[in-house]
Order: sequence, then C-alpha cells, then structure tokens
Amino acid sequence: TVGAPVTARSLALILPCTDGSAYVLGGYGIYGSPTYTDVEMYSPSTNQFTAVSSQIFAGETDWHVAWSTVYRNIADLKMANGNYVFMTYKTVSGVTSYRLAEFNPTLKTFSFLPTTPQLPDHDGSSAAPYAFWANIMLDPTNNYIYINAYNTSTGNYEDRIYTYDATTGILSIPSGEMDFSYMVASGTKAWVGGNIMYTGGTTDGSNFNVTADVKVLSPTNSFG
Repeated sequence: TVGAPVTARSLALILPCTDGSAYVLGGYGIYGSPTYTDVEMYSPSTNQFTAVSSQIFAGETDWHVAWSTVYRNIADLKMANGNYVFMTYKTVSGVTSYRLAEFNPTLKTFSFLPTTPQLPDHDGSSAAPYAFWANIMLDPTNNYIYINAYNTSTGNYEDRIYTYDATTGILSIPSGEMDFSYMVASGTKAWVGGNIMYTGGTTDGSNFNVTADVKVLSPTNSFG
C-alpha cells in the first residue's frame, strides 16, 4: 500500500529520479484554484511521501507548474545532459512571467535554464499578448526546445513558436505568427517525425463546436 502524499493535488508534475524515487510538485487543489509551489518525494523503498521544500527553486518564491496527460510524457523531455526540462510561471499584479527550468534526476535539484533573451511576460494587452503553453516539445536531435505561445488579445487564434537552443542558451524569437482561424490553444500538439503536429481545438472556445483540422508544421529559427 502506498502512503498518502503530503499534498492532495491534481495536474501535478512527476519527475523520476536516478535512484528510483520520484519528485512530485505543482498542480492544483481544485482546477482553477491557485497552484501549489511545494515539492515532495516518493520513496519506493518505504512507499511513503515526504516533504522536500515549500518552493520549487531555492531563493525564489511563487513559481508554479501544472501538468496534464495531454502534455508530453516527461520522458520525452529529457535533454542531452540527462536533465528534464519543463515550463514554470508566476503571476504578480496581473503580469505572468515564464521561465524554462530543469531538474537534475541524480542530484535532485531544480534550476532555471539560462535564456538569452528571456521569454517575454504576458499581461493580455496588445503590448504583451502572448501566453505560453506548458506543453513544450524537445527535438532530441538538435537539443532544441519548441515553445508555443498563443495571442490572447485576438481570440487565441494566432500562435507562434519560440525555439530555445538548450546547448547555447539562446532563444530564437519569431517575427510573425500563424492564424489558425480557430482556438488552437484548446487543441493538442506533439513533436512528430521532425515536425510539429497540431490537431483539434474549438471554433469558439466551447466544447460544442470542435474542429477536425490537423496541421503539420516545420518550425524555423534563427540558428540556421
């Protein structure tokens, strides 16, 4: 019998460790409520959970992460250095900041990935309209991370792809965006055969008017 976790949560992120244990973090109490910032560890030798820390990152507060089965299998987000990459965010006074982060499964440590320039903030205005998806994608061949952002100031129909080079720490910022003509943020995407496949979404944000549209896109960036 497995013991109860320290915190009951939905949409948590589970990160496997080299020694067979696992770190559990983030998620919500109930969907739509504030997300949790604490981290706990599951030990297979005792089948018990223990608290690790109240915050994900040492010296930082209120960074969150939420995961879902519609996002990538975390095994697909293991970088060339053996660390897992994920998206984290925090909102202060209506402004949401985003950072790419990594987890070292051997040392069991969290850190921000050095990113130049940083991912832009989002406040929903025309000056900062792009909200980032938590569902990032790793191209293991090039060690690139693809990050989608949707334009919340125009109905969530426009999407753009940022590319992060995990080897150099450089972020390639797109100059334009793609107009899907439907709410692509409610669909699903995945890294398939060297391309990004988008499928589904809604035409009006409800679950009553869905689209069967599928697109396969070849991402471009400034890395050459």
